Amino acid sequence: MKKIFYCFSIAFLLLGCNDGNKNDQTFTDENGAIYSNDKKTLLSAPRHITTFIIDEKTTSIADSAFFRCHNLEKVIIPNTVTSIGKSAFDKCFSLKEINLPNSITSIGQYAFNGCRTLPHITIPTSVTDMGDNPFNGTNASVSCLSPHFIFEDSILYSQDKQRLIACIDKDITSFSIPNSVTIIGDAAFEGCNTLHNILIPNSVTTIIGNPFRGINVSLTCQTPHFIFDNGILYSSDKKRLIACLRNDITTFIVPSTVTNIGDGAFAWCSLMEKIMLPNSILEIGESTFYGCQSLTSVHLPENLERIGTGAFYGCVKLTEIIFPNSLQEIGDNAFEGCHALQAIELPHSISTIGDYTFWDCTSLKEISLPNSLKTLGTGAFFGCYSLTKITIPKSTTQIGDEAFAGCESLAYINIPKSVRHIGNNAFIHCEKLSIDMSKKQRKKFNTIGV
Repeated sequence: MKKIFYCFSIAFLLLGCNDGNKNDQTFTDENGAIYSNDKKTLLSAPRHITTFIIDEKTTSIADSAFFRCHNLEKVIIPNTVTSIGKSAFDKCFSLKEINLPNSITSIGQYAFNGCRTLPHITIPTSVTDMGDNPFNGTNASVSCLSPHFIFEDSILYSQDKQRLIACIDKDITSFSIPNSVTIIGDAAFEGCNTLHNILIPNSVTTIIGNPFRGINVSLTCQTPHFIFDNGILYSSDKKRLIACLRNDITTFIVPSTVTNIGDGAFAWCSLMEKIMLPNSILEIGESTFYGCQSLTSVHLPENLERIGTGAFYGCVKLTEIIFPNSLQEIGDNAFEGCHALQAIELPHSISTIGDYTFWDCTSLKEISLPNSLKTLGTGAFFGCYSLTKITIPKSTTQIGDEAFAGCESLAYINIPKSVRHIGNNAFIHCEKLSIDMSKKQRKKFNTIGV
């Protein structure tokens, strides 16, 4: 069918649609909050809101439900809610007041990450399960009423004191982990910038992620399950690189024994400019190079299969990255805030670009999308205001909410016949944008006035 070149109307910019099929899995209330259709799960809160009252039918707050609600100051949670998901209030920088009712049994990993204005959190008696450091990035004081945890000398442990969850005391200078501890949780000591000495006892068998993100600490490692070599913590077989505890490192060669670089391993190594990765690497974990503000280029190993969520988040000087053909997965937020990144070519092994993957890559001018691509996630290219043109492959079926929002220079985009869903605000603030689509596609999306 002959193609017709159309300009977007304001309706197309603001609204999303499916190809005539209403999504009956979710419910959106008058404030723009998205729930499951039975209202039992709060999926997403509107970003602009300052006070939010959760519906009394709700039993769970989903992962990242309030993510980036920067203006949010107060949340009222009903006593029907039993679980708070992972990163539920992540980056709610203005949050000052929240009640945790005695119905809550589970608080997810990083639930209140970055809630820096929150003065106090009380863990109610009902809580039986808690993820890794729910209070990471906050300055809140903590009270623990739950008998399932021990809060001692500003350190939060499991009831049997075998799992160390979080250090709340940000002024701590030296700490010997008790001999009862067998597990140290991810980001447990993040933000403890005055901590200079720490001892890991013989009892520790498991370290989750990087408990020591962003701190420069002298570590004494007594357990045979790990090796501490020249400021780098490894598993005993040196296959997993766990943590870099040197903030002065500028160049590093990863040993050829390493197959996995763990979550947050090099997070906040702000002086590191170059890293050499061996071909033995199969996986780069979540937030591995988070905040490495001096990192300029990375040559990914030819056998790499996975890049984790937020792996290169905030690498503001990263100008170039070459993806191997072996790559199968790129996590959400993987390159968010990489302001210097100018061009990207994705391999044909990639079928999904995750949520916020290239959010705020303000210098990104060119991107080549593979013919294997099926899904463009929420906010995938949000704020990429240097991007002028993009071709959506014929394999693509979904374009997520705010996928190209704020791409001010984007002048052309095609919508192939394969696309069945365009999310809300997918092209908002793309004032220069025109669209190339068939007449059949125009009829498919006629509810949005294209």
